[in-house]
Amino acid sequence: MINVNGLGWQKVTKDNFPSEGLTITLPYPSGTGRNTHDYVVSHMFTADMNGFYAGDIEYPTVTKTEKGLTFKVYGLSPVSIGWKEISSSASQST
Repeated sequence: MINVNGLGWQKVTKDNFPSEGLTITLPYPSGTGRNTHDYVVSHMFTADMNGFYAGDIEYPTVTKTEKGLTFKVYGLSPVSIGWKEISSSASQST
């Protein structure tokens, strides 16, 4: 289900998925946080749509916000989120 521009919830299909993509914000996984972890998102297409083919994998840019992880996808398929703890030496050097 998607609610684009506040027009109400509707079932989403490959035919009506927004061609400009859909920005998603998900809460941080339990035990992780904005300042303690880095994240990677992968999204595998299960159908041909928006210039991608079934089996293609996209790796959207992830932005850490106060509300959670924000990223944009261009299809309806499974999303995987991976994370790693930011090492204290790396955070001290930046």
